[in-house]
Amino acid sequence: MSMINKNINWDILDFRDILWAGHVVRRDEESHLKQAWLFKPEGRRPRDNPKKSWWDQVQSDMEEINLTIEEAQVRWRLISIIFLLYFFYYFFTQPRFLVILKNFPK
Repeated sequence: MSMINKNINWDILDFRDILWAGHVVRRDEESHLKQAWLFKPEGRRPRDNPKKSWWDQVQSDMEEINLTIEEAQVRWRLISIIFLLYFFYYFFTQPRFLVILKNFPK
């Protein structure tokens, strides 16, 4: 096992894939992101290496932790909302923004 593999927390990466799946599912069918997500490789593969898309791997990860795609979408939305709330709180409490508000014409 290489040094890189020892330092990676694979559970966190799988969880991020699941969160990302909730985001990608809401995309339009024509989006390049969704097309890549649903892409199935073609051609022959070695016997023990089946054709698998990223979506197949995400589905197997979700089955392991008993999570549905709808739950992943809800979690993605919650994380997005929390990020936006944090961003707006941080932005509006900065001194330079408060100076702009004080000088804003009434």
